[in-house]
Amino acid sequence: RSMRLDRQQALWQIRALRDAPLPIFDDAHADDVQVDGPHSDWQLPRSVLPPVSELDDVASDYAAIGLSLKQHPMACVRARVAARGAQPCAVLRDESRTPYGTRIVVAGVVLVRQRPSTAKGIVFMTLEDESGIANLILRPRVYLRYRRAARHAVILLARGIVERRDGVVHILVHRVDDASAEASELASASRNFH
Repeated sequence: RSMRLDRQQALWQIRALRDAPLPIFDDAHADDVQVDGPHSDWQLPRSVLPPVSELDDVASDYAAIGLSLKQHPMACVRARVAARGAQPCAVLRDESRTPYGTRIVVAGVVLVRQRPSTAKGIVFMTLEDESGIANLILRPRVYLRYRRAARHAVILLARGIVERRDGVVHILVHRVDDASAEASELASASRNFH
C-alpha cells in the first residue's frame, strides 16, 4: 500500500521483473507505458485490472499469512448464509434470545474438529464467524449421514437445538451442510482459510 498499489496491481507489476520475456507483452502497442528503473527498456501495456472481490482479498490474506486484518471471511458471505436462515454465533451468548431448546441455524469457518475415542463416536466441532464461536455436538448417526460436510467443509452451516448447562452453550446438531460451496467465489477462496 505504501507504493500506492493494491495486492493485485503489485503482483501484476512484479511480473515485469522477470528475466524471461512475457508472452502477454508480445503485442504491445503505441499506447504502452515505459517502465522506470533497471528494466527501463521494457514496455508494459496499459492494463485495467478487474476488481478483486472482498472475499478473494481476504482469502489472499489467509493464503499469505494465515489471517486477515480486513475482516472475517464470514462477513463477506453473511447475506448468503442469512438467506439460508443462519444467525450470527453471537446470539448464543444471549440466553433470552436463545434459551435451552431453541432451534437455531449458524454458519462459520470450522476451527476445530474432534472425535475423541472416549466419546463413543460423538464429534465435537467449533465454528467461528465474525461475531463469535459456536460449539457443536454431532451424534454418530448425524455424523455418518453428513460425513462429507462434517469432515471436509471449511465453512459449515449447522442446524440444531441449543443446549445450556452450567454456563456452557452448545448446539446439538441434526444437520450440517457445506456452505463453502454456495458460490463459486466462496468455494475457490475458502481453501485458503486453514
